[in-house]
Amino acid sequence: MRLIAGLGNPGTSYAATRHNIGFTILNRLAELHSVSWKDGFRGEYAQITVKDSGCFLLKPMTYMNNSGESVGALCGYYKIKPADMLLIHDELDLPYGSIKFSINGSGGGHNGVDSVISHLGARDFCRLRMGVAGISRAEMRGYTKDYVLAAFTAEERESLGGFTALGAEAAAFTAENGVRKAMEKYNGKINRRQT
Repeated sequence: MRLIAGLGNPGTSYAATRHNIGFTILNRLAELHSVSWKDGFRGEYAQITVKDSGCFLLKPMTYMNNSGESVGALCGYYKIKPADMLLIHDELDLPYGSIKFSINGSGGGHNGVDSVISHLGARDFCRLRMGVAGISRAEMRGYTKDYVLAAFTAEERESLGGFTALGAEAAAFTAENGVRKAMEKYNGKINRRQT
Protein backbone atom coordinates (compact mmCIF):
# COMPACT_ATOMS: atom_id res chain seq x y z
CA MET A 1 0.00 0.00 0.00
CA ARG A 2 1.56 3.28 -1.11
CA LEU A 3 -1.34 5.67 -0.56
CA ILE A 4 -4.22 5.99 1.88
CA ALA A 5 -6.62 8.75 0.82
CA GLY A 6 -9.58 9.89 2.88
CA LEU A 7 -12.46 11.88 1.41
CA GLY A 8 -14.12 14.94 2.90
CA ASN A 9 -14.65 18.67 2.51
CA PRO A 10 -12.30 21.42 3.72
CA GLY A 11 -13.36 23.97 6.31
CA THR A 12 -14.59 23.92 9.90
CA SER A 13 -18.26 23.93 8.88
CA TYR A 14 -17.85 20.42 7.42
CA ALA A 15 -15.44 18.99 9.98
CA ALA A 16 -17.94 17.09 12.13
CA THR A 17 -20.23 15.85 9.33
CA ARG A 18 -20.84 12.31 8.11
CA HIS A 19 -19.31 13.17 4.74
CA ASN A 20 -15.97 13.93 6.44
CA ILE A 21 -15.38 10.56 8.08
CA GLY A 22 -12.49 9.95 5.65
CA PHE A 23 -10.71 13.10 6.84
CA THR A 24 -11.36 12.15 10.47
CA ILE A 25 -9.70 8.78 10.04
CA LEU A 26 -6.72 10.26 8.18
CA ASN A 27 -6.24 12.78 10.99
CA ARG A 28 -6.23 9.92 13.47
CA LEU A 29 -3.63 7.99 11.45
CA ALA A 30 -1.41 11.07 11.21
CA GLU A 31 -1.68 11.60 14.96
CA LEU A 32 -0.85 7.96 15.72
CA HIS A 33 2.26 8.19 13.54
CA SER A 34 3.20 11.68 14.81
CA VAL A 35 3.40 13.18 11.32
CA SER A 36 2.42 16.67 10.20
CA TRP A 37 0.41 17.69 7.16
CA LYS A 38 1.95 19.52 4.21
CA ASP A 39 0.16 21.42 1.45
CA GLY A 40 0.43 20.01 -2.05
CA PHE A 41 -1.32 18.08 -4.82
CA ARG A 42 -4.45 20.19 -4.24
CA GLY A 43 -4.71 18.72 -0.79
CA GLU A 44 -2.91 18.02 2.46
CA TYR A 45 -0.53 15.09 2.56
CA ALA A 46 1.84 13.34 4.94
CA GLN A 47 4.01 10.25 4.83
CA ILE A 48 4.15 7.36 7.28
CA THR A 49 6.35 4.29 7.33
CA VAL A 50 4.75 0.88 6.86
CA LYS A 51 7.01 -2.20 6.89
CA ASP A 52 10.06 -0.04 6.16
CA SER A 53 8.34 1.54 3.16
CA GLY A 54 6.77 4.97 2.73
CA CYS A 55 3.01 5.29 2.54
CA PHE A 56 1.33 8.60 1.76
CA LEU A 57 -1.75 9.94 3.54
CA LEU A 58 -3.84 12.35 1.48
CA LYS A 59 -6.82 14.59 2.21
CA PRO A 60 -8.06 16.26 -1.01
CA MET A 61 -8.93 19.93 -0.42
CA THR A 62 -10.84 20.25 -3.71
CA TYR A 63 -14.25 19.64 -2.11
CA MET A 64 -15.76 16.19 -2.36
CA ASN A 65 -17.00 16.27 -5.95
CA ASN A 66 -13.51 16.99 -7.30
CA SER A 67 -11.52 14.66 -5.05
CA GLY A 68 -10.03 12.88 -8.04
CA GLU A 69 -8.07 15.98 -9.03
CA SER A 70 -5.99 15.69 -5.86
CA VAL A 71 -5.71 11.89 -5.81
CA GLY A 72 -4.80 11.84 -9.51
CA ALA A 73 -2.13 14.51 -9.04
CA LEU A 74 -0.33 12.65 -6.25
CA CYS A 75 -0.65 9.26 -7.94
CA GLY A 76 0.66 10.71 -11.19
CA TYR A 77 3.65 12.43 -9.59
CA TYR A 78 4.74 9.42 -7.54
CA LYS A 79 3.62 6.84 -10.14
CA ILE A 80 1.28 5.09 -7.72
CA LYS A 81 -0.92 2.47 -9.32
CA PRO A 82 -4.62 2.38 -8.33
CA ALA A 83 -4.10 -1.14 -6.97
CA ASP A 84 -1.64 0.33 -4.42
CA MET A 85 -4.19 2.78 -3.00
CA LEU A 86 -6.80 2.61 -0.24
CA LEU A 87 -9.67 5.12 -0.44
CA ILE A 88 -11.66 5.80 2.75
CA HIS A 89 -15.13 7.34 2.46
CA ASP A 90 -18.57 7.58 3.99
CA GLU A 91 -21.14 4.98 2.93
CA LEU A 92 -24.91 5.40 3.17
CA ASP A 93 -25.59 1.78 2.22
CA LEU A 94 -24.06 0.56 5.48
CA PRO A 95 -25.47 1.15 8.96
CA TYR A 96 -23.68 3.54 11.26
CA GLY A 97 -20.66 1.98 12.93
CA SER A 98 -20.05 -0.76 10.37
CA ILE A 99 -17.18 -1.03 7.90
CA LYS A 100 -16.60 -2.93 4.68
CA PHE A 101 -13.72 -3.27 2.23
CA SER A 102 -14.43 -3.60 -1.47
CA ILE A 103 -12.42 -3.63 -4.70
CA ASN A 104 -13.36 -2.80 -8.30
CA GLY A 105 -16.76 -1.35 -7.40
CA SER A 106 -18.51 1.55 -9.05
CA GLY A 107 -18.91 4.88 -7.30
CA GLY A 108 -22.40 3.84 -6.25
CA GLY A 109 -23.62 7.42 -6.54
CA HIS A 110 -20.84 8.77 -4.32
CA ASN A 111 -19.53 11.82 -6.19
CA GLY A 112 -16.14 11.75 -4.50
CA VAL A 113 -15.53 8.12 -5.46
CA ASP A 114 -16.81 8.79 -8.99
CA SER A 115 -14.33 11.67 -9.30
CA VAL A 116 -11.42 9.45 -8.21
CA ILE A 117 -12.43 6.74 -10.70
CA SER A 118 -12.69 9.34 -13.46
CA HIS A 119 -9.28 10.90 -12.82
CA LEU A 120 -7.45 7.60 -12.36
CA GLY A 121 -9.20 6.00 -15.32
CA ALA A 122 -9.52 2.87 -13.20
CA ARG A 123 -11.54 1.38 -10.39
CA ASP A 124 -9.23 -1.43 -9.28
CA PHE A 125 -8.39 0.24 -5.98
CA CYS A 126 -9.46 -0.80 -2.52
CA ARG A 127 -12.17 1.16 -0.73
CA LEU A 128 -12.81 1.25 3.00
CA ARG A 129 -16.49 2.09 3.23
CA MET A 130 -17.46 3.60 6.57
CA GLY A 131 -21.12 3.12 7.38
CA VAL A 132 -22.73 6.43 8.36
CA ALA A 133 -26.44 5.65 7.89
CA GLY A 134 -28.32 6.15 11.12
CA ILE A 135 -31.64 5.84 9.27
CA SER A 136 -32.79 3.87 6.24
CA ARG A 137 -32.41 5.04 2.64
CA ALA A 138 -36.21 5.28 2.46
CA GLU A 139 -36.26 7.67 5.43
CA MET A 140 -33.63 9.93 3.89
CA ARG A 141 -35.19 9.97 0.43
CA GLY A 142 -35.21 13.48 -0.97
CA TYR A 143 -32.62 14.86 1.40
CA THR A 144 -29.64 12.52 1.04
CA LYS A 145 -27.27 15.44 0.43
CA ASP A 146 -28.45 17.26 3.55
CA TYR A 147 -28.14 14.04 5.54
CA VAL A 148 -24.47 13.39 4.71
CA LEU A 149 -23.62 17.04 5.32
CA ALA A 150 -25.23 16.92 8.76
CA ALA A 151 -23.43 16.21 12.02
CA PHE A 152 -23.72 12.87 13.77
CA THR A 153 -26.46 12.62 16.39
CA ALA A 154 -25.64 12.93 20.08
CA GLU A 155 -26.15 9.19 20.49
CA GLU A 156 -23.83 8.42 17.55
CA ARG A 157 -21.17 10.76 18.90
CA GLU A 158 -20.95 8.62 22.04
CA SER A 159 -19.33 5.87 19.95
CA LEU A 160 -17.77 7.98 17.17
CA GLY A 161 -14.31 7.81 18.72
CA GLY A 162 -14.46 4.03 18.75
CA PHE A 163 -15.78 3.98 15.19
CA THR A 164 -12.98 6.16 13.83
CA ALA A 165 -10.44 4.14 15.83
CA LEU A 166 -11.76 1.00 14.14
CA GLY A 167 -11.42 2.66 10.73
CA ALA A 168 -7.84 3.76 11.45
CA GLU A 169 -6.95 0.31 12.75
CA ALA A 170 -8.42 -1.34 9.64
CA ALA A 171 -6.59 1.06 7.32
CA ALA A 172 -3.26 0.46 9.06
CA PHE A 173 -3.82 -3.31 8.96
CA THR A 174 -4.48 -3.12 5.22
CA ALA A 175 -1.28 -1.16 4.59
CA GLU A 176 0.72 -3.79 6.49
CA ASN A 177 -1.03 -7.01 5.50
CA GLY A 178 -2.84 -6.43 2.21
CA VAL A 179 -6.41 -6.10 1.08
CA ARG A 180 -7.45 -9.77 1.14
CA LYS A 181 -6.44 -10.27 4.76
CA ALA A 182 -8.14 -6.99 5.70
CA MET A 183 -11.37 -8.12 4.05
CA GLU A 184 -11.29 -11.41 5.97
CA LYS A 185 -10.62 -9.66 9.27
CA TYR A 186 -12.84 -6.59 9.05
CA ASN A 187 -15.69 -6.97 6.57
CA GLY A 188 -18.99 -6.74 8.37
CA LYS A 189 -17.35 -5.64 11.60
CA ILE A 190 -19.37 -3.19 13.67
CA ASN A 191 -17.90 -0.84 16.24
CA ARG A 192 -19.03 -1.66 19.79
CA ARG A 193 -16.71 0.71 21.61
CA GLN A 194 -17.79 3.91 23.25
CA THR A 195 -15.68 7.04 22.84
